[in-house]
Amino acid sequence: MNHVDRIAAEWTALICCRVSDRSQLRGGGLESQEHRCRKHAEVNGYEVEQVFLESMSGGQSLLERPAIRSMLAHIDANRKTGKNYVAIFDDHKRFARETENHLMLRRLLTERGVRVEFLNFKTEDTPENKFSETMYAAQAELEREQNRRQNRERRRARLERGFAVTRAPIGYMYKDAPEGGKVIVPNPEFAPIIKEALEGFAENRFASQVEVKRYLEGFPKLPMSRNHHGEISQQRVIWMLRNHMYAGMISAPYLGISMRKGQHEGLISFETHEKIIAKLDAGVYAPTRKDISEDFVLRGAVACSSCKTPLTAGWSKGKFKKYPYYFCRERSCAAYGKTIPRAKIEGRFAELLSALQPRPQLAKLVQAMFEEAWSQYISQLGHASKQFADEASNRSWKKKSSVWLIVSSTPALPESFRPMKNVLNFWSGISFLLRKRR
Repeated sequence: MNHVDRIAAEWTALICCRVSDRSQLRGGGLESQEHRCRKHAEVNGYEVEQVFLESMSGGQSLLERPAIRSMLAHIDANRKTGKNYVAIFDDHKRFARETENHLMLRRLLTERGVRVEFLNFKTEDTPENKFSETMYAAQAELEREQNRRQNRERRRARLERGFAVTRAPIGYMYKDAPEGGKVIVPNPEFAPIIKEALEGFAENRFASQVEVKRYLEGFPKLPMSRNHHGEISQQRVIWMLRNHMYAGMISAPYLGISMRKGQHEGLISFETHEKIIAKLDAGVYAPTRKDISEDFVLRGAVACSSCKTPLTAGWSKGKFKKYPYYFCRERSCAAYGKTIPRAKIEGRFAELLSALQPRPQLAKLVQAMFEEAWSQYISQLGHASKQFADEASNRSWKKKSSVWLIVSSTPALPESFRPMKNVLNFWSGISFLLRKRR
């Protein structure tokens, strides 16, 4: 097709709209750009074939911009149709915000025979126009770098004054501050849950990160990312335990801001936070297995006499039947591979237990521990029941259906309350040994 035929041919428009941040989507930035581009195409007699939208910084490489990749792929797929494409952009800054990306995208479109039109800048195939377009692209890059520096300095100034500038941690939410700007405050719905998880780990009500994880998983509405099984990642729990913002502190090493007292209220004291960090650094492991049963009630509760590692247990297959044994799992231990018959170790433990006579003060302490654990369990049960009731109300369920859902969902709660379950499992195992002894 020669130059005269190309001028006389009809042009098919491809519209590309971009905003730098998702927050601009609420203001209708993409819709207004598309409207102006469609009006430009209508005035020039172009038929709009497709619109490409994206929410991404123009400083990203072309391979990271999905709208640009889709537009180039669309052009390549229709290359044999003989269509004459014109790419319409609302502003040359929406084209690209870096000079290198601007020139590269211009070259990719020119190689495909695509004409580029900006609503605020007239493009012509002349040396003067190419120079002007390059200068506009360089100016856009300069403005972008200046905006980045300005935002960085604003963030640093806010952090130096003790204000958070990142996404609010789970258990907090942003609220307007009296002196201007925003400050994070405890979320009344989720802050008590996070506080209990942090203090419980520091005070050994939760012996390990796994128990904290199971506790948090007992609250379906807690806004923590989960997999398709509803499980929270262990790394997410560790990040929460190490986050000093829950202790009312703030820092930003990437901006040169050392740890300091923040303007927000902490859910825990700094001393509690230090206990958590010390416990994590020391290494915390689950003291018992999840599959505790009457087969091996002392598994994980009795340590090896040589290396102090908790003994594991299992069944050993003989010629005619299986035999239960306890053994050390530490390969470097001198007793590794040596087994202890279940009857021997559990019999001696039962003798030791029968000889023990708890003092009245200890009995009162155990009773107080059970009462506290039971109160916490009842509190969690009430909170979960309220969540189920609210969900039932939102879906306009009938009263009978909502009550049935709450009652039927209740048995899953003890699984999230690991300390109570571990205590009950331990004492049920002891009672089983005593019954066998008799």
